[in-house]
Amino acid sequence: MIATVNDPDALRAVSPLDTAAYLRASGWRRSYEVGDKAAVWIRRSEENEEFEILLPLDSELRDYPPRIGEALRTLELLERRSQLDILSDLLLTSADVVRVPMHPGRNAHGTVPIEVGVPFLQQVRAMMLAAACAAMGPRSYFRTRKPEEAEEYLDTVELGPSERGSYVFTVLSPVPPAFAQLPLPDMAAGAIDDPFPRRVTRTLTLALETLRTAALRAAATDDFEPLQASVEKGVSANLCDAVSEMTQLSGGSGLDVRVTWARTWKPPGDAPSDVRVPGSLLPVIREASRRFKETAPEPTEITGYVAQLRRDLQQEMLQGPVWLACLIDGKLHKVRVELSTADHQRAVKAYEAGIPVHCYGELVKEGGSFTLRYPYSFSLQPEE
Repeated sequence: MIATVNDPDALRAVSPLDTAAYLRASGWRRSYEVGDKAAVWIRRSEENEEFEILLPLDSELRDYPPRIGEALRTLELLERRSQLDILSDLLLTSADVVRVPMHPGRNAHGTVPIEVGVPFLQQVRAMMLAAACAAMGPRSYFRTRKPEEAEEYLDTVELGPSERGSYVFTVLSPVPPAFAQLPLPDMAAGAIDDPFPRRVTRTLTLALETLRTAALRAAATDDFEPLQASVEKGVSANLCDAVSEMTQLSGGSGLDVRVTWARTWKPPGDAPSDVRVPGSLLPVIREASRRFKETAPEPTEITGYVAQLRRDLQQEMLQGPVWLACLIDGKLHKVRVELSTADHQRAVKAYEAGIPVHCYGELVKEGGSFTLRYPYSFSLQPEE
């Protein structure tokens, strides 16, 4: 039986911007506009049959629900998928969807015991927080104080409903739907920075895949170096702990993480969308967490002024290191810091206005100079 979506509230919940992003990512082309009320999208099938969708630009229009219903029927014919599945994708167009199945303990109704499900969900949160911290700057261990940006990111994350099959925890990481962020075919990769939520999900899958391969290599060679090197890819003691706990709660069967990338942004080309960490690696991952915690340096808090920065005038881009004039052990030193594009822009503002800045990181002395590695929570501190 073919399900047809007729509920006006469900159809109105699909935003025009999300629908446009879905069509663009699926190979549709915006053909022309109908005044300022709608746009016509067209696409040819593999059989060279032309399909057309009239997409209203305002969800408050009276005929918006029936028009979206027509779009669903057209997509159903072209994609040969149910309207319910397509509607689900449309509603999640502007979010990276992280799916974490919990395998054991389920019954025929697809449920899990609350005593197992609740702690598992807590570890899902811990995993997302570890990825958010690493997206700010990789470190082997994030102690009690986490970067503020990572904590604020969690406030934007939502839980979706479980899905058919195993009990699947779904995490929705919204990716800002701006016109400049739509995955246009001619948009050069890396032309603009990924938004922070996309950096988190990219870091998550890349770190999990790196952890899997590094743990396998470390187990085969009896050498900790592959795991130590994995920190640069986002692996941390925090991530190891979350993976270990979820694996144990799943009866040791391992951890699966799948990501469906938001269609409002070009999908990352260097991060997997499906990662499995085998349960057999649990002892190695636990040992990695222990060593990371033992050897991780305490983060250093520094406050100072931007003394020097570098700008590429030809490309009109900010790049390269920034030097901060800071007091270290009572003496004035220049500290070299590599910043993200957004933080670099803040540094320029601080430099031009003579405003002090504040950040955390791992302070390392290299020869006669200092470097602040893995900086985070970079902010301007107006003088009182």
